[in-house]
Amino acid sequence: MTERHSRTEPLSRRGFLGISTGLLGLSAGLLGCGGGGGGEVTGPPLSDDTRQAALDAVAEFVGTLAHTDLAADSARIEAFLKGRPEFDATTIAADGNVWAHFTDGLIFGVFNNRTLTPSRFKTPPPGRAVELPAAPRADLFFAFGQGLTSSVDEVGGLLSGSGYAPNVSPAVGVEDLKSVNESTGVFYIDAHGGLFPTAVATRGISFQSAPVSFALSTSTTVTKANLVTYAADWRNGRMIAAIATTGIQTAGAISIVPKPVWCVTEKFVTQYMRFGESSLIFINACTSYNNPFRQACFAQGASVYVGWSESIGDTPSYRVARLIFDELVGANKVVQPTPRQRPFDWPAIYNDLVKQGLDRPDSDRPTSQLLYAANQAIGKGDFGILTPSIENLTIGRATISSSLGVRGNFGSDPGAEGRVTISVAGGPETVLNVLSWQPTQITCELPTHGGDVVVTAFQRRSNPRRLTEWRGTFHYQGTGPESHVETLAMNLHILADIQSHRSEIAQPLTTLTQGAAFNTFPGATATYGNSGSHTSAQSDWTWFGGGSLTPGSFGVSPGFHYEGSLDPLAKNMKLYFSMQVPEGLTIDTKDSSGKIVETRTGSFSITTNVQLPNNQVAGKLTLAMGDSFEILGGSIQDAYKFKLDDDTATTSTSLTWATIPPTPGTQPDPGAARSVGRP
Repeated sequence: MTERHSRTEPLSRRGFLGISTGLLGLSAGLLGCGGGGGGEVTGPPLSDDTRQAALDAVAEFVGTLAHTDLAADSARIEAFLKGRPEFDATTIAADGNVWAHFTDGLIFGVFNNRTLTPSRFKTPPPGRAVELPAAPRADLFFAFGQGLTSSVDEVGGLLSGSGYAPNVSPAVGVEDLKSVNESTGVFYIDAHGGLFPTAVATRGISFQSAPVSFALSTSTTVTKANLVTYAADWRNGRMIAAIATTGIQTAGAISIVPKPVWCVTEKFVTQYMRFGESSLIFINACTSYNNPFRQACFAQGASVYVGWSESIGDTPSYRVARLIFDELVGANKVVQPTPRQRPFDWPAIYNDLVKQGLDRPDSDRPTSQLLYAANQAIGKGDFGILTPSIENLTIGRATISSSLGVRGNFGSDPGAEGRVTISVAGGPETVLNVLSWQPTQITCELPTHGGDVVVTAFQRRSNPRRLTEWRGTFHYQGTGPESHVETLAMNLHILADIQSHRSEIAQPLTTLTQGAAFNTFPGATATYGNSGSHTSAQSDWTWFGGGSLTPGSFGVSPGFHYEGSLDPLAKNMKLYFSMQVPEGLTIDTKDSSGKIVETRTGSFSITTNVQLPNNQVAGKLTLAMGDSFEILGGSIQDAYKFKLDDDTATTSTSLTWATIPPTPGTQPDPGAARSVGRP
């Protein structure tokens, strides 16, 4: 067990700035506590909020460890616990587990004696994949001819603005399909589709009972010349010829005519086509959700396959396709909600389609349904997103803020192909060092300023998410007894994401019920001053010292610390701060003749430390925020008496601060892309 710090008992004076109204308590005293263990109580009872915050902070810290060296991890965990004010003693057990003692007597442990292997992790449930296509090419094909509204043109526009390289063919040919390869991350075709028998029917065998396959039309007209070219493909079941209606534009007039075109089958896919890693295949054609064709696509690398169970009308299928791609990239062009909608993952979009009945959009064909399947091969059926998507941002809750958490859907770590940036008002982007990249959580270094955070993976950019910044100074002054004056000027630097967000599509916006937490910024600064004297019959008191302070932990001397939360709904900020220096007071004790017989020194500290009204968290100031999320200026003064030797001393205290607006370019953006549903 370790003793954190000690004090000179006779100097254990005053609950400093104990305001009778209960609005504020600032303690500027000689703080300290002894070591403890075995259930010893060394401090007052901790509130549930304080204890939960401590547990959350420890859990978050443990989550940042590499878990490759258990002994080293145990040492790091213990060091972290020692830096937390809620614990007064720690120890590492023989088995590697780390135990700590809360200051109010409760025991807390961190199990660190066993590393789970990947084989012990449960397989994620189907339909929650989050991978991003590695290949940037999007093959978008249209087989209905000229003069018709083509969904591939609009889909191409949506994808080109999201980091893809659309390969748009308004008249898809057989050779176009042969060019589909591992560079294809998205394959979309709007064409005719249908079932056909794979063997010539014989007497007594109906079409319904004969083996059937699926054929997908192209725009390649069957000609005498290509009958020779594709003879082997037709003979081997890779292609068939069929009559299909198509648009023809002549002299400005558009007509729909049937013509013989080449169609491809699952054997064509097997022979000629390949798909990229984590690719999306969307066959927007009648009866395209065909198992042999689907399995052929899977065998060639497709990750997720989307198609229709039965025949589907042109207009309903067109509308659904546009909507799907719009929501996958968060373009907000097909639907235009306010605030804008961030990109969503495919399973969430599909589930919402089903919820709203849009998986069966054709009233004339009510049983035709849009369906999808994931490749069951290990590591193949993982497509989930077309672009990275940020849900919200969090600031690391260690003693000093050191990291930025980015939550959303990003896919697996893309290595050199991934990055996190921040910029202000469209200015130059600063690249942040990524500490860890998980499919739904990225941790990176804390930026030095607020702004718009963007995640990029494989040249695909996420929606920007605003990190708001405040910079302001709080001035504390205490005067008395006699000529004693103590001051503290603390320059707060706060970063927080205070905008609401939505975890699921078409669900109510989520707000931060406990507010957006913040902690001491590593670049924050503070200065203090301490001077004056007081003389009594028994002692001469002399205060001294002053200078700059650096950010540190609670109770660490010299240093200062602040933390709190911002609540955009209640429009307030809760703030706790403290400072401590190793020395700052000399006491010369005198005998009856006035001769100095003993000299003692003590530390100097200032801290908020009393219970506030209305069930507010102990020790935290509650400051109001304006409509533009500025921290409104204010001041608090008090005068109180306390015992100093045999004298009654008086100290007057004040805390003042000017209005602190968000830094320009970082104020919350009400129109920013967030997780909103369809109107």
